[in-house]
Amino acid sequence: MNQEARTLVLQSFQLLKQAGELLQQFEEELLQEGVSRVTSALAETGVDTAVSTRSQTWANGYRALRFFLANWAQTIPEANITLAYFQDMDAADGAVGFEIFLYLNRAFIQERQEAIENAFHEAGASNRYAWSCAEKPWVEGGKTSYLGFKVWADSYTREGALRALGEFTQWAQMVVF
Repeated sequence: MNQEARTLVLQSFQLLKQAGELLQQFEEELLQEGVSRVTSALAETGVDTAVSTRSQTWANGYRALRFFLANWAQTIPEANITLAYFQDMDAADGAVGFEIFLYLNRAFIQERQEAIENAFHEAGASNRYAWSCAEKPWVEGGKTSYLGFKVWADSYTREGALRALGEFTQWAQMVVF
């Protein structure tokens, strides 16, 4: 930390502390609302709605709120749907952008991978959902290989992202699980 930054922190300590607390409250609220949307989406399909969560910061600076659904873990261990948020000056309701990711352990979907990818592109190109996609699924991971899917809300807002999170969860439940 250079002297200029240190001076800024010393002079603005209380404001920075309040800002940090507000960011923590923002994330906790977003996480709770995310759990609500995910469990509501699962309840509509009549399956177990138990969800565990984990938060992390990715290398690109995105904050990732991961939702691990007990029902999914029975079929594909470590499968999760993730709501990521990040600084984006083009966002409709402020300077925060949102994207939704689905991660599937490839070892458990190899025989169905092509069918899942085709269903994803068909759904993402339709007008049936509040989300869309333009990117192909990709593979990532180390010891465990994951197939990743990314969508974004048609309404590029917090509320739009939460709605898309619920709909994408429901889509994954019907197509993958």
